[in-house]
Amino acid sequence: MATGRQGAFGESGERVAAAVEETPSNSRELLAQVDFAPGSDAGMESMLGFRQDLGFAGSVESVAAVSIHPEIESGSSEGLDEAAMRTWQTIHMGDEFEGEVGSTQVLARFAQSSPNTVAAALPFATVAWRDGASAVHYRLATAVPASPDIDDTQAQAWLPAVSMRDGQLALEHGLHQEIGWERDTDNSGVSILVYADRTDNPVMEAVSRQANGLADFGSAQLLMDPASGLVRAAGPGFSTAGVMAKVERRLPAGSRVRFSYANGDALVLAPAAQPVGLVQLLGSATRATRRPTRSHSPAPLTAAAHAGVQPTVGSRRPP
Repeated sequence: MATGRQGAFGESGERVAAAVEETPSNSRELLAQVDFAPGSDAGMESMLGFRQDLGFAGSVESVAAVSIHPEIESGSSEGLDEAAMRTWQTIHMGDEFEGEVGSTQVLARFAQSSPNTVAAALPFATVAWRDGASAVHYRLATAVPASPDIDDTQAQAWLPAVSMRDGQLALEHGLHQEIGWERDTDNSGVSILVYADRTDNPVMEAVSRQANGLADFGSAQLLMDPASGLVRAAGPGFSTAGVMAKVERRLPAGSRVRFSYANGDALVLAPAAQPVGLVQLLGSATRATRRPTRSHSPAPLTAAAHAGVQPTVGSRRPP
């Protein structure tokens, strides 16, 4: 299968992907996928996922992902390599209690002249109690989820983002906690949650207009992808808290209407009337309170739009 994601970091605009899915038995699933840029040694990514169903007790799942990008550079360092292994278990205790616990092990470094090696463990857990159509849950996570535009069958969905800080590789991570309540029936649904986030090394991405590279712009402070023309740097850490709420009603003819509300903070750059240096530019990033977001929209049953602010940090569900 040929795909294209031009304009994304680590993407040249043309990719070839191959995937295989196998179910050796009713209780086991295996998924493997690899994609690369044709006619080039740049941008090879691969993932392998396994799921073992434990019946009423739950399930055990593992996903391994690897990316090799020899085209990505920073100063004299070349070739960004990253690998991640995520394992988790889902536990059911009757019809009322369920939980999920796991961790992502991450390793990242440059293939040549790497200033450092990033190695981290990012745990996550969820506990829920159900009473009929209602449920209360608590969730904790330390890995920032990938963009919703990236499918779970792609390696990038399981690889935490990295950037540069003070000439060294920096891993984007943090701490997300949420407490929520929801109720679902055949005709309607309502949910509300409150969350608190702390994000470290948030990735800031921009387009580079330097025709001859970034030698005069502090290239050791940036992670550069010449193929897409994008650069990355780690911004200052910040914390935020907020609330998300949703009310949904199913309508005749396969439609539904949804009302949602969300608020929270984001990281923004202060406007500058004149060009500023890289250090001053990154230092100008400040936390800005996002105004409450409200939306209402009718949509087909299979493609209802979700409007609102997703929590900054969270764990991803398996494919």
